[in-house]
Amino acid sequence: MMILIYGGTGFVGKYIIKHLDKNKSYIVSKSRIYNYDEIIADVKKYKPEFIITAAGYSTPTNIDFYE
Repeated sequence: MMILIYGGTGFVGKYIIKHLDKNKSYIVSKSRIYNYDEIIADVKKYKPEFIITAAGYSTPTNIDFYE
């Protein structure tokens, strides 16, 4: 079984990886979750049975961004 993980280097992602069953195979993707083409390429390449997304999208704190 292959698990593809997005956001595996963050706080939640590291926690998930730490608590995965040691018999499970996983890949931590370096792709950005907002880049559709990279996500599709990952899925085609690794053919995961499960995908875990623990990634977040941080935005600027500038109010102009939200307007």
